[in-house]
Amino acid sequence: MFALIANLLFRSSLILGTGTLLCRLFSGLRPKQKHAILLDSFLLLLLWPILAAVLPEVNLPGARQPAGTGTVTVQQFVVGQRSAAPQPNTSPIAVWALAAFTALAPLLLAHLRLRVSQTGGSM
Repeated sequence: MFALIANLLFRSSLILGTGTLLCRLFSGLRPKQKHAILLDSFLLLLLWPILAAVLPEVNLPGARQPAGTGTVTVQQFVVGQRSAAPQPNTSPIAVWALAAFTALAPLLLAHLRLRVSQTGGSM
């Protein structure tokens, strides 16, 4: 579990750090372009789980390969009866979508305000 959390923190830090570094390297960019770079970084961060599931795995030469494969057998036993109360059915995709929307909402609103202010309109 710790390895999974460390991997997620490393990847997210790398993606967001690269977006921030690009904004700092190209300091002459307009705010609209900087917002677009940061928005793309957040979108990549949020789409990463879907891309990892859809795209094939790439094995790099020289990278560590797993030592071997093993077999794990899991057995599950029911000890008691469950209550008749219905269990909440929370979809992982729904949780992910809610978290993605919550994380992106401030950035999307800032991007929208910037676009409206550049066109001279009002919200």
